[in-house]
Amino acid sequence: MERIVKSLRIKKIYFDEIKAGSKKIEYREKKPYYDSRLRKKLTHIIFHYQKSAKILVEVKSIRVINAPKKLIPEMKKLNFKNTKKIYAITLGRSRTLRR
Repeated sequence: MERIVKSLRIKKIYFDEIKAGSKKIEYREKKPYYDSRLRKKLTHIIFHYQKSAKILVEVKSIRVINAPKKLIPEMKKLNFKNTKKIYAITLGRSRTLRR
């Protein structure tokens, strides 16, 4: 199967949670930028918070969902403009990438 990979920037706290395996879903705002990046059937995402720290993560699914009410305060802190529809990216196995 051909790998389809995109790279996305992420805050260090979330990077560490994904690396530890405790964060299973990554949320992204539903807007044209992410529409173009997440439209294809991705197999993997490379998350990074700085050039030297990267992690390759398997993508199990990408769905557009109504934002759960419990996430709205956090989304507002992160300056999400659209708190109605968001992308929910279900994450699978991950591995740290070397430079």
